[in-house]
Amino acid sequence: MTTPAPALSFPRPDWLVDPVVVLRTCNADMSSPSSKANGFVWTGEGSIVEAPDYTPDPACGHGLHGLLEGEGDSSYLNWDATAKWLVVEVPRAELLPFSNKVKFRRCLVIHVGDQKSATDLIVERAPRASVIGATATAGYAGTAT
Repeated sequence: MTTPAPALSFPRPDWLVDPVVVLRTCNADMSSPSSKANGFVWTGEGSIVEAPDYTPDPACGHGLHGLLEGEGDSSYLNWDATAKWLVVEVPRAELLPFSNKVKFRRCLVIHVGDQKSATDLIVERAPRASVIGATATAGYAGTAT
C-alpha cells in the first residue's frame, strides 16, 4: 500500500487517479538510454510525458518503462554518475508489469535529480518498498544500502 500522494507545486492532471510512483533513469541530456527508444527525450518536473507509439503488450519498446516503487531489476537503471534519476506518477490502473519493470502510456514527472534525491522520494512515498539504489542509516553511525 502506497502513501497518499502529497500536494505538488504544479497541477496534477485529472486522469492521474490512484497514482503510484515509478523510478527510472535517463542519460544526462534526458534521453532514454534504451536503443529501442528511437531518440525519445524526457521532459522536466511538472510535465506530462506520453509515449507516441504506445502498445499495451508486455514487451520492451512502444511505451514508457520504469521500476514500480523503485523495485525490480537494477539493470534497467543508468548507473552513470551523470544520469538523471526521475520519479514519475502513473495511474495504478494503467500499469503493465513485465520482466521486473512496468510499462505505461503516460505519466507526470514529479522529480528529476540524482540517485539519492530520487530514491529518498520513493522511500518517502512507498516506505515498505525495497528501493533499488536507496540508502538508510542503520544503528549507531552505520549505513545500510
